[in-house]
Amino acid sequence: MNVLLSHKAHEDYFFSVQKHLAQAKILYKKERFDLALIELKAAKKLEETHKFPSARYEIEMMEARILFQKNPKDVSKPLKKHHCTAQKATSEFVRDTEIRMAYQFVFSYHLRAKNVDDEWQAIADTFSTIPFPVDCNLETLLYYCSVKMKIAYWQKSPKQIFYWTEKIYLVLKDNLAYQKKYPLAYLSSLDNYLSGMSHIRDFSKFQEIIAGLEKLILSQPSLVTKRETIVIFHTLSLLCNDTKGIKTLSEEVIERLKIRFEKCEKGAIRSRERAIILLFGILYLLRFDYSNAEEFFGRIPVHRKEKLRSDLQRVKLLIEILIKLNDKQQAAQFIDGEIDKVYDRLSEWEGLSPHEGVIIKYFRRWNKLPAKTKRELTPLFEDFKEALAATIDDTGFLPLASEIISSWLDQKLDN
Repeated sequence: MNVLLSHKAHEDYFFSVQKHLAQAKILYKKERFDLALIELKAAKKLEETHKFPSARYEIEMMEARILFQKNPKDVSKPLKKHHCTAQKATSEFVRDTEIRMAYQFVFSYHLRAKNVDDEWQAIADTFSTIPFPVDCNLETLLYYCSVKMKIAYWQKSPKQIFYWTEKIYLVLKDNLAYQKKYPLAYLSSLDNYLSGMSHIRDFSKFQEIIAGLEKLILSQPSLVTKRETIVIFHTLSLLCNDTKGIKTLSEEVIERLKIRFEKCEKGAIRSRERAIILLFGILYLLRFDYSNAEEFFGRIPVHRKEKLRSDLQRVKLLIEILIKLNDKQQAAQFIDGEIDKVYDRLSEWEGLSPHEGVIIKYFRRWNKLPAKTKRELTPLFEDFKEALAATIDDTGFLPLASEIISSWLDQKLDN
């Protein structure tokens, strides 16, 4: 969920400020103080617009030195004013540096690994002491919001994920110059915002945002591919969450999405490619089209050493058992063996989580039903749904496997 930022414009403005500062230093050494102050005034004007605390510190301290050189007898008040401003700039520079370092760290590959909770907690603790940076440049503001967003994902807090993805979206929404200059960053912000809304189950703005994405004029093929995968992914997410419309959804709509995906699949980022494949599988599963669901879930590789989207691998193993349980041709003894295999594999891979334990338990109970009639299945499915809901933590986070199976249970019970 990274908001990719270009540093070029930020650096261009910074170097312009530094150019004025450098000229002011030359003039200061030549004791041409009035001309030096003109250069500092130009530097200050740029800094006030684009916010560079380190440069502001230099500007204020140099102005203080010039005032002292010009009239050392009567500068106490001006000096105090410049010194206070320089001190404030120093504290803001320290704050901005912490934000930038945290940004680089949270988007590093290292923090995508397992067992790094202590490091995440340290970042969360640090950021809890840094207030929202109102008086800063756009780059620092986006860094701050991006770090907060990543912390929210680590904390599995849907409300906070939405809050910070919306913050980023609102910052860039009306900034047409930024959108035009950095389309990749803007695409990422829209992608994150749609994901944030998905986490709180608010799909009211989905069609509006997706329609806006479709209208974006993009020249680079890589950006067109990224936009296509974003649109396909979130359109599928919207369809999967439309519990009423999913039953009447025409096959033609799904086929059009599949054709679009086939055209951009090779250029797509692998993690997004697999997520889209998963969503196609979920869509077919919720339509009780188990043959097509099995085909798409079968395209997700499962291997212990495969680190890319390992969460999807665990989901795939559980959903494939669900598909088998709906296949009347499968013998109960065979399915028992398959359930045992999945249980063993997930246990070896960092152990069963609470929701996975509930799913395995109810799969076994389902498989042991003698007739598997609607009369027998309905109370089991109702208990199953309640048991999954009981695994939701205080943040309201629902693991993906639980979310998929809960949606499927809803469809079954309403059918």
